[in-house]
Amino acid sequence: MNASHRWWALAALAVTFAVVLAACGGGGKKTITTKEGDKIQVGGGLPSGFPKELAYPGAKATGSIAGQSKDQSKGAFVALLTGDKPDKVTEYYKNLFSKSPYSLTSQFSSSSSGAQTTMLSFENKAEKGVNGLVTISVGTSGDEKGKTVIGLVYGTDTTGAQKSPTTAPTSSSGSQEETATAIPAKTATRTATLPSESKSLPSGYPADRAPMYTGAVVTSTFSTTSGNEKDFAVSALTKDSPSSVKDFYTSKLKSAGLTEAFSTESNDGILLSYATSDQKTSVTITISLSKESPGLTEISIIVALK
Repeated sequence: MNASHRWWALAALAVTFAVVLAACGGGGKKTITTKEGDKIQVGGGLPSGFPKELAYPGAKATGSIAGQSKDQSKGAFVALLTGDKPDKVTEYYKNLFSKSPYSLTSQFSSSSSGAQTTMLSFENKAEKGVNGLVTISVGTSGDEKGKTVIGLVYGTDTTGAQKSPTTAPTSSSGSQEETATAIPAKTATRTATLPSESKSLPSGYPADRAPMYTGAVVTSTFSTTSGNEKDFAVSALTKDSPSSVKDFYTSKLKSAGLTEAFSTESNDGILLSYATSDQKTSVTITISLSKESPGLTEISIIVALK
């Protein structure tokens, strides 16, 4: 997975892990080095070097994930919790991104089962290739219930090509609030060759709730456990089109008893976020045309179990 897609997959955590980390309440930090040589730091509080102004004033930092790839690309995710209303939080970030060095690049909202999620994409004009994403939603269970949960992603190429939008997509609520180019469904030339070997899924991976796409080759896996919580990340490649992969997971996740929390399409790919009604299982999937292996579709699956 290249740097852009690694951090776009990290952006998917803003939808799934914001509530998960909010429920964790922080904790000590630990650093993990993956087989690919990437370093990932997980823990409470703001990561080292994270811009303080991006943390909403007075909000509690309940958890963070920060990483640096072996090619020196960097990215960080922070979960925040505040008692202020979502509209007030949204206005804070819109005002922040109207001032140098930041610039708001897109905004849209999605509503599912009466719950609304607002997403703001932005860039740092003072640092080439550095941009980010903010998600704002209302907690539904535990200590975060009724409070505003903020997910922040900031780093190298976290929002990818979304900075140059051209066509309006429809959010899951049916509204059109940003412009972006939907990923081509079947325009890729399917001539690339899949890797000859597929990695095994991590021990304990919930394949009954987040199955691997039929015929896909697993290229990387990651799992971590903290107390009673388990997190999994799996990447895979397939020759099938992004739209076919999307249809597969939309059907399978619903059959497994998960409901849609958020979904969107842009010129960088497709993002699906589903969860069980008790929020004990959250699944976020990103689907995109592979840049490293033209002609193949890349699938990234993130599962959080509580």
